[in-house]
Parts: sequence; structure tokens; C-alpha cells
Amino acid sequence: MNQAAYVLRVAPGGEDKVPEALRADQIIIGWAEAEGLRDLNLSWEQFREILRDAYYSEEPTLRKAGAAAGHMWRFIRDMKPDDYVVVPYGADFFVAEITGPATYDPSKVEEDSAYRRSVRWLNEKRPISRQL
Repeated sequence: MNQAAYVLRVAPGGEDKVPEALRADQIIIGWAEAEGLRDLNLSWEQFREILRDAYYSEEPTLRKAGAAAGHMWRFIRDMKPDDYVVVPYGADFFVAEITGPATYDPSKVEEDSAYRRSVRWLNEKRPISRQL
């Protein structure tokens, strides 16, 4: 078995979505207006361009679009079922096992939380302290 682990801050647009993620058994990421990123036929350049058009069209360089594309690429393409995700939350963190593919919920675009993945929260959804 070839599992990976990721760290994901569940705060799209700077808004804390951890309680919602725990209730829904999902992880959530932003950039919701960049619809179409789940298309596996997109090249890296096409993927990044969708994000640039949606969020960074006024930027003189591709730096911000590239950084966003990196986060989204990992969320959509690299994360796989059975991988783990660590979700920092204040002085604590949560750990989940990914159980499904990335999805897109158009009803959540306005909240900037349309991109999601189903997970199984470990430790009975209880936070783990970062303090030793």
C-alpha cells in the first residue's frame, strides 16, 4: 500500500470551515469560482490558466496562479483514497483518511467551498493537541 499524508488548512477565503467539514465528513478547499478543474484531460498549464482567469487575471506574473494551482492540483489530482490529511485547527489538529474523489458542489460557490473530498475522521473526530 502506497499511502501519502497531506496538510490542509480548511479555511477557504480565510473563513473557518473545520466545524462544517467535521459535520459533513469532508475536507474543503477554496477557489470555488475556478470551475472545471476536475477535468483530468487538462494539462498543468490549462489547469493554472483556469485559476488565473478566475482569480489572478490582473497579476503581472503567474506566481499567485501557480501557487493556487499547486494547492488545487494536490487536492484534486494527487490525493487518493486511503491517504491521510492533517487539518490544523488553532492549537490542535484533526486527522482524516480520504475516502473519495474530489467533488464540486455548485451550490457552495458563493461560500468559496465548492471543492470537497469525503473523508473518515480519525480519533472519533476529537482534536489532537499540538503541545507535547
